[in-house]
Parts: sequence; structure tokens; C-alpha cells
Amino acid sequence: MNIFQKYKTQIIVFPLLIILGSLTALFLVKAGFFGVPLDNDISKTVLINRPLPLLDLVDYKSKVKVGDDLRKGRILLLYILTNCRGCQTEADMIVQSSLRKDANIRVFAVANEDERLIDEFSKSHNLDFPILLDNDGMFRDEFNITFFPSNFLINEGVVEKSWVGTPKSISELKDKLGNVPQ
Repeated sequence: MNIFQKYKTQIIVFPLLIILGSLTALFLVKAGFFGVPLDNDISKTVLINRPLPLLDLVDYKSKVKVGDDLRKGRILLLYILTNCRGCQTEADMIVQSSLRKDANIRVFAVANEDERLIDEFSKSHNLDFPILLDNDGMFRDEFNITFFPSNFLINEGVVEKSWVGTPKSISELKDKLGNVPQ
């Protein structure tokens, strides 16, 4: 008896199970079952076109509350983790670009971590934009943040757009912000 006849059922069933499992996984990912839609658009979970809630966010360096500052002009708000590679890459990309001048936009980061970690992150990436403390996690909870970086475009205090993940280039980030010269 040759090996094919001995294991005929297994040889046929095993590849079919792999194909069925792959198709099921693909369907679940496309349906957003695992939390992040494939296009990284979290506007399905974050209510866009709504006023930014009143939150007690404090600049980690100056200890000054910045609630009203987040309601004036165009703002890119990044919710970060200091050990997140994508957060590090995006922060470096913003610092090294002319994004803020070109887009006429202010940038803030928000973190819910120990201030020493935030200070190390800020210094090692030469950040020239404020990092705000979300000490009580209210911002994270309000926006149901589970993926990093989470990005929010705010215009005059209203959340216009949101997405997760690091853009591949500053050009892609400018595209997400809209109406920015390339």
C-alpha cells in the first residue's frame, strides 16, 4: 500500500481546513472583528464631527492645563505610548518635517504613562511639541483607544477625523490632514 492510499483522507482534508480557516480569518478581518478596519479608519468607533469633550489634560513639563488650547485652530493630536515604534516614527517624522508650517497646524501628543518615560521619550526624539498627561485615562476611555498611535484631527474644538497607525511618509500624513500643500 502506498503512502497516498494510506493517508488519502488526511491529504485531502488538511489543505481544505487550511483554506477554510484562511477564508474565515480574512472575512473576520475585513468585517473589522479584530478591532481595526483594514483601512485604519477608527472613525467608526470614534464619533467624528463632535465637540472635543472637556478633559483635564496637563502639559507634562509646565503642569499647565491646556483644555482651551485644544479648541482653537487646527490640531493634530497623537495618543501615544513611549515604547511604541510607530509612535516614535511618527513623532520623528513630524519633528523633521515642515508639516506644522505647511498645514498651519499645531501638534500635541497625549500619553498615560509615568512622567519619567514621557520625559525620556521627549528628549530622545527632540520633540518640540507638547505632550499632555492623561493621568486618569479619561481621554483614552472617552475615545476607546486601544491601538497606537491613535491620531485625531481637531478643528476649532471639533473632532473632524481619526485614524490609527503610523503613516508611511509625511506625504501620507499630509493627505490624511487634507488641504495641505505637498
